[in-house]
Amino acid sequence: MIQTSIYIHVILAILLVGCSTTDIQKTNTIKSTIETTATKKNREKKLPQTVKEAVAQILNKMSEKDKETIKNTKKDDLIMYHHGWGTGIRNSFGLWGNNHALLKDTGKNAPDDASMVIIEAVWKRLQETK
Repeated sequence: MIQTSIYIHVILAILLVGCSTTDIQKTNTIKSTIETTATKKNREKKLPQTVKEAVAQILNKMSEKDKETIKNTKKDDLIMYHHGWGTGIRNSFGLWGNNHALLKDTGKNAPDDASMVIIEAVWKRLQETK
């Protein structure tokens, strides 16, 4: 009985390995197609594809008063912008959707973390200005 159980597990493992290789290849092809299509759509919508582009868009729309406020904020205090400004970044730049290029460029896997990378990049750019 135990030998039969082991035999069944070995056969299942062999079948799963064979199937999983094909499934992984199909999944990677589908994922690549989806990401390529999403990137094309994001460009059409003018969504930033990089952190640098996101920072440029934000600074272009930001008032001088807001720039001064962010510039004068301590880096450790930027987390206070996570829910308001960060939510706006996540939603308007497609971090919860199909903007895989921007998410990848932040070096983060989660949109919440990615928006903080962008906020910190805006802050850093403002620190470089007089």
